[in-house]
Amino acid sequence: MSARPEERPSKRSRERSVLERLEEIEDAGDRRETAALTEALLRRRLPDETAAEVADVLSALEDPRCMPALFAAAEDPSVPAFVRALSAQVLSSIPGDDPPRETCIRWSESRDAVLRSLGVQFLDAEDSERIARAVTDPEVFVRRCAVESLGTLVRTPPTLHALRAALQDEDAVVREIACRVAFFDEPLGVTRELQRALRDESRHVRSAAADALQYFPRVSTLLALSDACEAGDCPTADEALSAVVARVKEALGAPSAAVRERVARWVAPARWIVDEHVRREQARRREA
Repeated sequence: MSARPEERPSKRSRERSVLERLEEIEDAGDRRETAALTEALLRRRLPDETAAEVADVLSALEDPRCMPALFAAAEDPSVPAFVRALSAQVLSSIPGDDPPRETCIRWSESRDAVLRSLGVQFLDAEDSERIARAVTDPEVFVRRCAVESLGTLVRTPPTLHALRAALQDEDAVVREIACRVAFFDEPLGVTRELQRALRDESRHVRSAAADALQYFPRVSTLLALSDACEAGDCPTADEALSAVVARVKEALGAPSAAVRERVARWVAPARWIVDEHVRREQARRREA
């Protein structure tokens, strides 16, 4: 009896297999599955949570070959809005040629929120004021894209004002992104907003704010981070406080006596925090 030829898996079964291996594909950086993932995102009616997971994997793969299909989907009003928004999200993660500036401006002025988000994320420094205005867009995913774009811009009064507004946005993801932008840009003009974010209702925002504040060596920052450590609900506060204290200690040990004196006067209102933190660190090392 001759052996039956091996049956080829159907397209649907191959897609199902890809969806079951999302974590494996992402960990391996396996771009061989890009086409199947793109097809699953754009052609199948996936549950929102699964579609978002597929988009996250495509973002991690950063495969330029899926860009034409994603641009087409993002521009097509007949595609479900959530899938269009996910397509725009993936496109923001892929290194490739940006659309022409005129196209991006046209998108950013569209009445269609997905097109506005798409335009904002590809605008450049010469359109910084346009990006800053988009931070207050009525649609949350446009605001998220706009705040991400702030991180690529040189700091100006309009962009600083926009970042300050984003740190107070009603959406926790916008606030978290704004904290991450402050982490890299270090604008002292948003110190107060970052300190308030240490008491944010979102744990992710609190952690992002503490991460950013380690580069804002002010007495008020020492006090705010100390309070966050005492509250115990900000997992990165202790690490951030350690970083600020280390900078203060370094300055207190400067070769110049005049510098040491100025730093000592400056830190005097919170010197007890520095000394207490040093004692705790010494106790931890002795116990280790």
